[in-house]
Amino acid sequence: MNVLSVEEKVDTLYSQMFEKLSKEQDDYIEIIDSENITINKSDTTIALSLQSSVSAVLAAAVQLLIADEDIADLVISDLLALTSSSHTRKKVKIIIQNCYNVTITLSAVDIMASVQLLIQTLTALLTEADIL
Repeated sequence: MNVLSVEEKVDTLYSQMFEKLSKEQDDYIEIIDSENITINKSDTTIALSLQSSVSAVLAAAVQLLIADEDIADLVISDLLALTSSSHTRKKVKIIIQNCYNVTITLSAVDIMASVQLLIQTLTALLTEADIL
């Protein structure tokens, strides 16, 4: 049986979360017979990486604060299930046809809302543990 350190668990969790979240983002933009089209897209990859990082830090905090590894794993699973349920698959399909001077702005507001929830959960956990 291979026992992972907290650091290895965090790295693994980060990778798994980032891969899962990245697959849930799908943007498709088609431009047909149009001119002067501007597309502004916040970098969702950075937002997804931040979300995965905060999730991994939250998992590390739980691992360090709960001595029983099995209970810590259950708490982490429950926390991540709750935060993951707030994130739904996002599919954007935009078709621009016969247009001139169009500006489109896409953002990662929904991802950042999830990050905010994770940070609030982490803050509450660290406050309860009398660390903050």
